[in-house]
Amino acid sequence: MHASAEVRAPKFRPANAFDQLVKQASNDHLSEFQDAQSLRRLKSVHDGVKEAATAIKADIESLNGAIFTTRQELSKIAYAECKNGIAVEDVLHACFSGTDWNQTTEATASKIASDLSEFLLRKEQRTAGLHLQKTASFGDLNPDHPLPATFSKLAALEEKHIHLEIALGQMNADAERVGQVLREILFSEKTAGAGSTMRSAGRMIKDVPKPPLL
Repeated sequence: MHASAEVRAPKFRPANAFDQLVKQASNDHLSEFQDAQSLRRLKSVHDGVKEAATAIKADIESLNGAIFTTRQELSKIAYAECKNGIAVEDVLHACFSGTDWNQTTEATASKIASDLSEFLLRKEQRTAGLHLQKTASFGDLNPDHPLPATFSKLAALEEKHIHLEIALGQMNADAERVGQVLREILFSEKTAGAGSTMRSAGRMIKDVPKPPLL
């Protein structure tokens, strides 16, 4: 009874097709049919990674536009407050008070604040009669003022941009790695060499992640 059940058990029970490809390609006794199957699946992985990279590039391009617009809006609002007599320190204090720390990090928010401060100081140098070196009061903040919300929005966008750039770099590296294996297989002069390369491919792409759901 146990022997019969063992015979009927499938050779592979992977969580998904990607895992099956890795296990098949890593087998030291692949038949020609299995080689062909693994090659097709490896091509599918390569195509999937390239498609993911293309999608991420499009997301980054769209995000760049949103970041530029939001940065311009933040600079305009902050500059107007300084012209109305608000100290730069109070402006930055207001910015940080509305930051959603679930959407960004201290490093990203601090970089935006530093850039905003430099922008305001440059405006002071170019604008006659504008003096930004006022004493900060850190008074009560208007929760409905657009400054904190705009700063928080920009910080979230910048944080997303950082993660997308990291993901794109990983996708490009993975596409190159898998593409190199495919080139070695397709241009191999010896069938035995191709089979060996195919087995190496299985071991090589174990660390290639599935395209991220961003």
